[in-house]
Amino acid sequence: MPKPVQPPVIVLGMHRSGTSVVTRMLEALGLFVGRHKDPNSESMFFKRVNDWLLLQCGGAWDNPAPVRFLLNNPSLRAKTTHYIAHSLIESPRIISFLGPAKYLRYRSIYKLNKPWGWKDPRSTFTLPIWLDLFPGAKVIYMYRRGEEVAASLQRRGRTLNGRQRLYEKLSALQWIIPKTGAFIGSPRCEALAEGVALWQEYVQQAATILPPLGDSVLRLNFENILSHPFQSAVSLADFCGLQVPEARLVSVARMIKTPHALSLQQAEMIPASGEISPSTPECSDL
Repeated sequence: MPKPVQPPVIVLGMHRSGTSVVTRMLEALGLFVGRHKDPNSESMFFKRVNDWLLLQCGGAWDNPAPVRFLLNNPSLRAKTTHYIAHSLIESPRIISFLGPAKYLRYRSIYKLNKPWGWKDPRSTFTLPIWLDLFPGAKVIYMYRRGEEVAASLQRRGRTLNGRQRLYEKLSALQWIIPKTGAFIGSPRCEALAEGVALWQEYVQQAATILPPLGDSVLRLNFENILSHPFQSAVSLADFCGLQVPEARLVSVARMIKTPHALSLQQAEMIPASGEISPSTPECSDL
């Protein structure tokens, strides 16, 4: 497989553990994290690939363990990495990540000569595949207490968007259009105990796969980022090899606002006095 000019930075960790906060900080510091992202700052390209990897094993983000059947099958794993490299990454589909301008300039993600990466908690389980493709990748691992993660997952699962609320309100619409989604985000995570159990799966997986990577891993604690945002910004920039002026580091640190009433249990991303160009939507997936 081609050797990338610039190996990626992969942000992972349990959902609701601060991965979106860190990714928005990284983007503001100068790391390219994709042209097309969802509201949680997840690259749509890599998110879809990760979903596909889990789905072919009968898994999902809230049931990731079955992906081991793919990872432990050498023949299937080799076919999978070959497909991703040549039929996805080396194809025009990578425009979803690079965007039209960068695609016309580089044609391949392997030729991208600026710091780049992506964020997706699912990569905690699919990381071996990505390391097959990008053996020099760096990893940023986010950690947050399990009880807080479970409570946040439960709140998010119960939150309906405008289209969902309209669908549930209008019975006539239900007669015409079949319901495609669930009534809540994750039936498993509706129970706090199951949310904690899922958190334990992610934490244990990280504890298994990250130690062999040595200095290629930066471990961050969500609460420490909230209480020491400037130092966290410096650590992120240094780890990713980003040359960032001090004024920009200060601006990025100011993106982190912790309401006292929440006692470090939630963080809100706010623009920093007009100096940060990347968008900063509501942090729906911390």
